[in-house]
Amino acid sequence: MIDQQTKIALIHFIVALCVGTFLPPLSHSNVTLTVGHGSGLPGSTGDLAEVSLNNPNDKVKGVQVDVCDVDNFLTAALCEITDRSNGFNCSVNELANGYCRIIVLSLSGDLIEKGTGPIFTIKYNVSENAPGGECRNLNPENIKISDESGNPISPASITSTPGEFCFNEIATTSAIASSTTTTISSICPVESIYGKHSEETTLLKYFRDNVVSKIPEGKEFIKFYYQLSPVIVQMMNEDEEFKAQVKGMIDGVLGLIRGKVE
Repeated sequence: MIDQQTKIALIHFIVALCVGTFLPPLSHSNVTLTVGHGSGLPGSTGDLAEVSLNNPNDKVKGVQVDVCDVDNFLTAALCEITDRSNGFNCSVNELANGYCRIIVLSLSGDLIEKGTGPIFTIKYNVSENAPGGECRNLNPENIKISDESGNPISPASITSTPGEFCFNEIATTSAIASSTTTTISSICPVESIYGKHSEETTLLKYFRDNVVSKIPEGKEFIKFYYQLSPVIVQMMNEDEEFKAQVKGMIDGVLGLIRGKVE
C-alpha cells in the first residue's frame, strides 16, 4: 500500500508542474509551432507526439515542417489530423539523419481557424536500441506556413518550440508503490483525469510547451515528470480518492494558468 505522505507529496509534485515557479510572462509572436512531448518503450510502436499551432492573427491553409528526433531512435510511421485541422490531409515522409517531413494541406479550401491547439499528431515507432530512462529532443526545422490566401507567412513571423521524447523502461516501483515489476505506459496523468483532447489538457500542454519548457529548470522538471508519470497514473487507477485529490488541486490552478496564457 502507498502511504498517505507519499500520496500528498505526489499531489504537490503534479501541481508544481502546473504552476510552481514557472510563471514568467509570455512573449507573443504572430505564429508559433510547438512540438509536444511523447514517450514510449524501446521497441514499441504507435507512440504519439502532438504538434500545436498558435495562430492568433491569421487563418492557415497549409503547414510544412521537418521534425528531427535527435540521435535517430524514432521512425515516423503515421501522421493524423486533429479537430482543428479537420478536412486537411496529413502526410509524413521519413528523411535521413532522424528527420521526418510533415505536410498538412487542405485540398478543398478548408482553413485552420485562428486560435491555439494541436493540428496533427505524429505516431512514432521506437528503436529497440533506444536508451531506456533517457530523453531526446524533437526539433522543428524548415517551417513553412501559408495563410488563407495561400501566401507564405514570413519566416520572421514564425517561431517554434522543440519537444522531447522520453524512452521509458521496465522499472521497479517498490520505492514508491510495490515490490512488483511494472511495465511503464506512456499515458499522462493529466490525460488520465481530463481526457486526451479536453480543454483542460490542451491548456496544460500549451503551458508546459510555451512556459515551463522555456526555463532551464523547467526542462529537467518535465523530464522527471514523464519518468514518474506511469507510477502516478497507476496510483490514481488504484485509488479513486487520490485521483479526486489530484484533480481538485489541478482544478484550483487552472484559472491562474489561463490568466498567464491568454
